[in-house]
Amino acid sequence: MRRNSYLLRGLVWLAVGIGISILFAVMYRVEQDPGLLAMATLGSIPAGVGVAHLVVHRLQPKQAAPTSNQP
Repeated sequence: MRRNSYLLRGLVWLAVGIGISILFAVMYRVEQDPGLLAMATLGSIPAGVGVAHLVVHRLQPKQAAPTSNQP
């Protein structure tokens, strides 16, 4: 798999996780239902997947740029 695909996937998963957490946190502020605050922690699952992708992206060695021997 290409190195940049881990970066893109990681950022997407992280954004989804943060979005889910913010959604339920705002709903908790409006409704004052403690169950919604517990639901906000569900955002940590996709956020964790995103962080894992970003770690893999960071740890993967960079590929050497192709060199051309043409004059």
